[in-house]
Amino acid sequence: KARAEDIRAKQMRRQYRAARDAGNGEAAKAHKADLLKFEINNYRERVKQAVELYRAGMAPRLVFSSGYAFVFQEAEVMKALAMAEGVPASAMILEEHAANTFENVTRVRGILEHEG
Repeated sequence: KARAEDIRAKQMRRQYRAARDAGNGEAAKAHKADLLKFEINNYRERVKQAVELYRAGMAPRLVFSSGYAFVFQEAEVMKALAMAEGVPASAMILEEHAANTFENVTRVRGILEHEG
């Protein structure tokens, strides 16, 4: 499952980069996400990909979801990393309570429904 998600994420990045780099209106043909969430196990990779899509104008808002806490809340760390890359706090939504993948999906779905 993780391998399929990685492949799909790579395909999406290629599509968005090609549309962005075309510079001739092709970006309008790419599917723009109102809210975009990547389910990738490494939080640094999630942030990297989300920031890339934000910069490309494909994701005007980002959802960082993780209830995991070691020393810090993982979602807060992801937000800080994105802010360090220039994403404003107002463009991010945090979900910090999910204890497992099912709760993660359920809670993010609620966010998506609420945010439109």
